[in-house]
Amino acid sequence: MNNQFIMMQSKKQRPSFLVWFLLLVIIFGNNILTPAFAALTVSTIYTTSFENNISLALDSSNKAHIVSEGDFSLPLRPVYTTNASGSWVTTNVGTDDWIIGGSSIAIDASGKAHITYTDQSPLELRYATNASGSWVVSTADSGYFDHATSIALDSAGKVHVSYYDAGSQDLKYATNASGSWVAITLDSSGDVGQYSSIAIDSRDRVRISYYDATNGNLKYADNTSSGIWSVTTVDSTGDVGQHTSVAVGSGGYSVISYYDVTNGNLKYAQQSVGSVWLAGNMSAIDSTGNVGQYTSLKTDSSGKAYISYYDVTNGDLKYATNQSGSWVTSTLDSTGNVGKYTSLALDSSNIPKVAYYDVTNTDLKYTECSDVSCSSTPPPPSTPSTLRKDTLSRAQISTLSNHTIEFTTGGGVAAGETMTVTFPAGFSIPGAPNPLDYTDIDLSYGPTLGSENDLTLGASASGATWGASVSGQVLTITSGSGTISPSSRVVIKVGTNASVGTTGDQQITNPSSVSTYIMSIGGTFNENGDIALGITQDDQATINATVSPSITFDIDTAITDSETGAPHSVTLGTLSPSILSTSRTDNAGTINAIFFDVTTNAIAGATVSMQGANTGLSSVATSTTITLPTDEATITAGQQRIGACLSSLTATTGTLLANANYDADGTSNCTSTNTGTPTVGKIQTSASPLFTTSGAPVSAGRAALLLKASVATTTPAASDYGNTLTFIAVGTF
Repeated sequence: MNNQFIMMQSKKQRPSFLVWFLLLVIIFGNNILTPAFAALTVSTIYTTSFENNISLALDSSNKAHIVSEGDFSLPLRPVYTTNASGSWVTTNVGTDDWIIGGSSIAIDASGKAHITYTDQSPLELRYATNASGSWVVSTADSGYFDHATSIALDSAGKVHVSYYDAGSQDLKYATNASGSWVAITLDSSGDVGQYSSIAIDSRDRVRISYYDATNGNLKYADNTSSGIWSVTTVDSTGDVGQHTSVAVGSGGYSVISYYDVTNGNLKYAQQSVGSVWLAGNMSAIDSTGNVGQYTSLKTDSSGKAYISYYDVTNGDLKYATNQSGSWVTSTLDSTGNVGKYTSLALDSSNIPKVAYYDVTNTDLKYTECSDVSCSSTPPPPSTPSTLRKDTLSRAQISTLSNHTIEFTTGGGVAAGETMTVTFPAGFSIPGAPNPLDYTDIDLSYGPTLGSENDLTLGASASGATWGASVSGQVLTITSGSGTISPSSRVVIKVGTNASVGTTGDQQITNPSSVSTYIMSIGGTFNENGDIALGITQDDQATINATVSPSITFDIDTAITDSETGAPHSVTLGTLSPSILSTSRTDNAGTINAIFFDVTTNAIAGATVSMQGANTGLSSVATSTTITLPTDEATITAGQQRIGACLSSLTATTGTLLANANYDADGTSNCTSTNTGTPTVGKIQTSASPLFTTSGAPVSAGRAALLLKASVATTTPAASDYGNTLTFIAVGTF
C-alpha cells in the first residue's frame, strides 16, 4: 500500500486519542453510477464521512478485495470489502479500538486476505488474515508507526511489509518468512521512509521505494544482490519522491511512479542494466497542471506499466500506461472531486481496476476498464467466435499435454488488438525458471484448415511480430501492426507441438481431478466463447500382439524364370576354349541358371550365401581345379576360369542388394551371352554372401545367378569335373 493521509500530524508527535463524531451513512450492494466514460464501469461501494486510505488486490477469479479506513463502525477499525460472492460485502477487521491507518492488502493463491495496518492503542504494526476462515490479528512490530504500510507476499505465501517509524523517522521492514516476525531498520539517514511501497520479484527478492523528507529525494532499497540490503538515491532533482509505487518491470529491473512536488508532475523512473538508476531513465509522464499524487503502479508480464493517480488541479482520477509502446494518459472519473488514495490492480487479461475516494460524496468507489487503454470510446458489442475446439494430446489427469486451440473469428483481429485464452483453474502452466513462453506457442490463420498463414511471435508485439505472454492462467496474444482477416480459422498451438521458428519445450499439466473444465476465448478483438475440456482418469488402452518370425527360401534351376522341383542341377556340358559357356535365363541354350526366392519379416533382413565343395570345377582324375585367380575377376573364352554373377534382383516389397563380388548386371556384363568379358565372383569353400535384403524385411524377393566357365587349350581333359553348391538364407530377427 503506498497511499498517505493528506492531513496528518507531525511525524515526530504521537497523535492524541481523538474523538471523532461520525455520521454513518452506509450503502451496501453494487450501486452502478452513470459511467464517466462509456468504456468504464464506476461503482459506489459505500459512503463514509471522512477520507480513507485504500488498498486493492484481485484474486485468481478477478474478484476485488479492498481494505480502507472508513467509519464503518466505531471504534475505528480496518474495513474489508469484496465482491467475491457476486455482490459487494463489507465487514470490519479485528477488534482494535483505534487504528492510525495505513491499511494495505494482498491476496494469496487461495483467495485469502492478508492485511497490515498501524494501531494507535497500543502503538503497533498489526497483521490480520482470514486464511483460517475467520479474522486473526497479531502484532508484527511495536512502536510509533505512521499511516502508510505496504504489503507483499512471496512465492511461499510469506508476508513482507515496508513501513515508516515515525518515532525514529526511519524506514523499516518486517517479515514472517522465518515463521515468526522479524523487523529491521533499512534506512535511518535523516527523516526517511514515508510513502513506502514494496514489491517482490519471481525470485522472492524485495524492492522498496520511499521518500527522503530531509532531502526531498526519491530513495530505493533492495536485497537483490545475494540477499544483502542496499540503499540508493534514485531522483534528487527538486522535491521528489512522495506518493511512490514500485513494481518489477521488463528484465527484472525495478520501475517506480512518484510525485514531483516542485513541478507538480507525475514522474516515472526505470532501473537500467546493472541495476543502476540513470537520470535519462526518469521522465515526467503527465505535467498538465498539478498531477501525480497517490500513484499506484502495476506491470504486466511484458514489463508494461499501468498507473492510477490523482489530478489535484481538476480533482480527477487519472490513468497512464505505456502498453502501446508510448505513454498515453486519460481521465477515468471527473464527477466532482475524485481520485484520492488510488489503488490499481490488473486482472488476468491486464485490464485495470481502480479503487479510490470520492471527496465530494464521501464515497469509496471502484472503476473497471473495458480494455488495457481504459479508452473513452466504447467497444462494439461482444460477439461469439464459432466452431471452437481444443484438441489435447493427452486428456489424462496430472499429465503433460499439448493444446491445439481452433476457432473461427467473425470480424477478424485488427492491429493492436489482443486475443486471450484463459485456461481453467487446475491446469498447471510452467513458470520460472523455465516458463511457458512465446517459443512454446504457434499462431496461424487462414480461410480453412490446412491453408493457414504462420505468424511470427515474440515476447512483445512489435510491427509484424505478435506478442505472446502468459500471466497466471491467461495466455494473451497481442497484435503489433499485423491483422487477421474476418471469417478466418485461427489456430493456436501450445506445447511441444509448436514448431514455427523454435520447437516448444514446455507443456501444460492437466488437472488432478476428473471433471469437465471450461476454457474461455476473449480479448479486445471483441469475440468470446467457451470450450469444454473433458479430463479423464486414464486416456490410454494398451494393445498387445505378437508377430511370429518367418523366412521362406527356395531355389530353382532352369533356363527361364520358372519354378522347378528337386533335384537341382546345372550341366555345363563340354567346355571349349573357343566359347564362354554361360547359364541362360532367356529360354535359349541348355545351361540352367539358379533362381532364388526369399521372403522374410526379419527386422534386420536376410542374407543369402553360397558355399562350394571346392573353389570351382575339380577333377579327381587329373587333380585339376578350374577356378578364379581372385575373389572377383573377368572371364573370357580361352581362359581356364569359372565364376558366378547375379543378372537380376527384384522384390514385390523391399529391396535385394547384391554383394559387390557378384554385382547384378550394372557394370559386370552379367548377361545370358557366350561372348564378352564379364566380371564374376569366385566360388568359395566357405559361405560367401551373394545378396541381402538391404537390412529390412522383404516380400517375394527373386534373384538369378548365372554360372560362366571356360577352359584353355591346355586344360587337362577329363569327364569328372564338378562341384556341389550349397545356398543358405539367414534372417536376423
